[in-house]
Amino acid sequence: MTIQSAFRKRYEELVKAPAYGEEASRISSQLWDWTMETNIRVWDEIARERLDQYGKREWNIYAQHVLKEIQGYAQIMREEKSNVKK
Repeated sequence: MTIQSAFRKRYEELVKAPAYGEEASRISSQLWDWTMETNIRVWDEIARERLDQYGKREWNIYAQHVLKEIQGYAQIMREEKSNVKK
């Protein structure tokens, strides 16, 4: 299971959970702890290494990669929210 597929599964559960309930809070915490917090730490570390070792051009290429990853998560969120409305 990839990180994004695990994110999709948990986000789907979050969208279906009763708002502001205990289940929604638990899932929201898991999403942050398991995926987003980890990703942000790793992306930051790699970005700093790229900038220090290779300069701004390589850093910009890496930044594009990270933005594509973020767009992937955003797409999952849009899809799951639209699935619930159906």
